[in-house]
Amino acid sequence: MGLWHQPTTDPREARGTKTQQHRDGRGTGPWSTQHVDAYLGDGMTTNQLERLRPVIACVDVGSPKAGSVGWAVRDKDTVQTGQDLYGLMDALMPAIQGHRKMALGFECPLYIPLRESPKEMTKCRRGERLAWSTGAGATVLSIGLAQVHWVLTELIKHGMPKNRGTTQWASWSEGDSTLLLWEACITQNDGIEIPVDGIRGNTAHERDAAAGTWAMWHKLQREPVLSSDFGDEKVLSLIGMQLLATDQSKNTELLYAPCVVLKAKKPI
Repeated sequence: MGLWHQPTTDPREARGTKTQQHRDGRGTGPWSTQHVDAYLGDGMTTNQLERLRPVIACVDVGSPKAGSVGWAVRDKDTVQTGQDLYGLMDALMPAIQGHRKMALGFECPLYIPLRESPKEMTKCRRGERLAWSTGAGATVLSIGLAQVHWVLTELIKHGMPKNRGTTQWASWSEGDSTLLLWEACITQNDGIEIPVDGIRGNTAHERDAAAGTWAMWHKLQREPVLSSDFGDEKVLSLIGMQLLATDQSKNTELLYAPCVVLKAKKPI
């Protein structure tokens, strides 16, 4: 891993936004260095490539009033972090205006399991260590219902085209969808190990969000097809409901399709 670089001045500092740069290695996924070189070798211009290269963002869901929300946006070698959700919109504006693909994650449960037995319906999702229905999981799920809706609505207000959102890899990587929604699961127990220089931010919530963007970047660098760290099962998709409610999609099949969940193990 290389070094981070902190610019001396940045207009986003007025919103408490931190900007950093990071140089990363090679991989075999669709956005690895070797594939980027191949795209350019096939005649694609740098500008055309940049429109396809995804911007990765993640929100650690929490209370803005209590200061327990954080976000991070990764665009190539630059990572921005902050707490003000309007600052998140500022950070995403270049991607929206440039019609770039975006992978936006939220650290809160984005779907719940559907099970036949009443005794099983509130238990952990497949791959989950702590149940979504109790404690912190239930808290961020309820906050996320409001916060995710706000973010998706603001994206439309800021110029993102309608009906371009999805939770499905194929629709995003090969289809017309430009916005991929995914769930971040940041822990100290298991998942992709995040290097110390892979998380930065002024608060623990910003650092968790930055860890989420690193995990997604890692996956896109190394996996030809993005896979979930949670097991497949029958679900009711809260993020699918949000996509429909905010004019991000008209695909009702998303109501029962699980999104990708990425586990990230942050340094202690």
